[in-house]
Amino acid sequence: DFIYLGSYQNAINQSELKKLKIKFILNCAHECSNTPIKNSRYKHIKLYDDPNCDLSQHFSAAFSFINEAINTKSNILIHCAMGVSRSSSIVIAYLMKYQRMSFQDAYWYVKKRRSIIFPNFGFMTQLTQYECI
Repeated sequence: DFIYLGSYQNAINQSELKKLKIKFILNCAHECSNTPIKNSRYKHIKLYDDPNCDLSQHFSAAFSFINEAINTKSNILIHCAMGVSRSSSIVIAYLMKYQRMSFQDAYWYVKKRRSIIFPNFGFMTQLTQYECI
């Protein structure tokens, strides 16, 4: 209920952030800088959209930040450059862990809400492996 998935353009659109009452922003793209918004918290996880990038090493930090937002009943925007691969992969992994969804269920849950998601092949492989842990 508190998680929004988007692109860098969403992260810098102050009127949209205000309208959606976004108080936390998780930036999952190495190339996107944080744009300070008053009264918002930021976390920058510098992921590359590279199939060889190890997502799992960032799960703990990402999940902790997401849980901090949820525990304070604050909306969080999770974004990368386009909101297609990196940020969607983090959201899928989060749903797998905290909502106990299978990879397929989490993928389609997110895809239904943001039709353009398309984690790269390496991320898809890592997410299916994460399901088995």
